[in-house]
Amino acid sequence: MHATNSRQFRKTEEILLDREIAALRLVILLRLFFVFAMTVSTLFIGKSLPEKIITSVLCLLAAGTTVPFWIALRRRVFVKPIGLIGVGIDVAFLITMPFNWYFSVGGPGGSPAYMLKHPNSIALSYLLLIVHSLAGRPRYPLILTIGATLGGLITFVYALEHPLLQFSPDFVTHILGVTVSLEFWIINTVSYTGVGVLLSWHVGRINASIHRAVRQETDNVLLSRYFSPAIQQEILKQHNDTRNPFSTAGSRKTIAVLFSDLRGFTALSETLSPEEATLWLRQYHEVMVGILFKHGGTLDKFLGDGILATFGTPEPTGDEAARAVRAALDMRAALIELNQRRVTQGWPALRQGIGVHYGPAIVGNVGVPERLEYTVIGDTVNLASRIEGLCKALETDLLISVAVAERFTETPALFESVGQQEIRGRRQSIALWKVRETTPTVA
Repeated sequence: MHATNSRQFRKTEEILLDREIAALRLVILLRLFFVFAMTVSTLFIGKSLPEKIITSVLCLLAAGTTVPFWIALRRRVFVKPIGLIGVGIDVAFLITMPFNWYFSVGGPGGSPAYMLKHPNSIALSYLLLIVHSLAGRPRYPLILTIGATLGGLITFVYALEHPLLQFSPDFVTHILGVTVSLEFWIINTVSYTGVGVLLSWHVGRINASIHRAVRQETDNVLLSRYFSPAIQQEILKQHNDTRNPFSTAGSRKTIAVLFSDLRGFTALSETLSPEEATLWLRQYHEVMVGILFKHGGTLDKFLGDGILATFGTPEPTGDEAARAVRAALDMRAALIELNQRRVTQGWPALRQGIGVHYGPAIVGNVGVPERLEYTVIGDTVNLASRIEGLCKALETDLLISVAVAERFTETPALFESVGQQEIRGRRQSIALWKVRETTPTVA
């Protein structure tokens, strides 16, 4: 479980990292464009030397980091430091821009109202906030919000000390005149801070949703390892049934039941280590379960070296018996191919017996709400197990009941009656058929 959780975490972080890298590249391009525009405007339009020096230093810093940042992101290294340094550069721009623009229009000799309401500063701060939010990491918009808000407060304190600063509640004069609306400035600052915090929270929620989605997908994968796909969907459907998500009431259905078992594997296991026995069983089960799923069968459970599978669960299809026989024939052929590989590796060949019966059974949850098992119960299941047990005595690897033979009309010449057979634990005998072997007998 720990290994699964680790893989899940890595998978989620890879998804977030891809999104973060894409957004940081966009931030780099946006920063480069702004640096170019700001450099040109400052060098050719700027009026003061300090303004040109400060702007040039910031622009060189931003431009100088573009290429190494881009290369590092392409190689998927130093992503977090690049993002944090980039946010720092953007915060520096947002703090220094109002001062630079103020000095470009006259500096201390004029009203500092220009610093508090420059539309470009407001627009760029929101743009950077949105783009940094695209990185999918809450830290970027949060740091930018804190930095920009503190920068705005620093600017306000600086402007407040200037004797020419005038306040007016009139929004028109705030926009068109030299006065500042304190209410407007407070609303703008609070709004920006609120949007930044909200975006940071929202990005965090998205990350949590991605983690939940990956975790749910991982749970589904784990669930599919314990149940066949059809049963998995049925369990999830019942779980989503708000009326009775943990019903223990099964339903009566007519199904085909297939039992398979490895001959002599118990005795063979005595000569094997637990690891070797497990490896051999895994190889066998992987092949056989794939065939069962191919023919629409449902894996009910593993019984040691045996397999219990059903056809017609959780929903009937009308051709359950035919699909069970086709699956059994493919299992027979697949074991021969598997044994050929095993022999070349110096391992002994495996032998199997398969029994198939068709009839009514109870299908659904069995147990108590605290511990449920989705399975099949009934005489049909028991009889299929007994039929499989007769394979060795009748020297065949595949036996079917008359109920199955009557419903498999594709190639009736395959069947050979073995007559009425006594079934252990039953009063009445049952007519059985063995399926002719198109391959060497596995007894």
